[in-house]
Amino acid sequence: MKTSEINIRDPFILTHNNKYYMYGTRAKNTWDRVPIYSQGFDVYVSEDLENWSKPKPIFEYYDGFWGETQFWAPEVHKYNGKFYMLASFTA
Repeated sequence: MKTSEINIRDPFILTHNNKYYMYGTRAKNTWDRVPIYSQGFDVYVSEDLENWSKPKPIFEYYDGFWGETQFWAPEVHKYNGKFYMLASFTA
């Protein structure tokens, strides 16, 4: 899919092994202005920053998770050979 077809909030791009990984807050549909109750994050993969894979869920709300609404601004960073996601949630 093309960059213009992607509907996410708070995009963050990580480069790794000559690929781009774009993480973002999932939007419900193209008409959502602010997905207040978004409960998940997706990742898209690209080799050229224009053509992307279909979205893959990388985190979704599950029963027992302390955060209940307003999942925002995921970032992924590599540290000591592992990848860590940081994000905001509202309890």
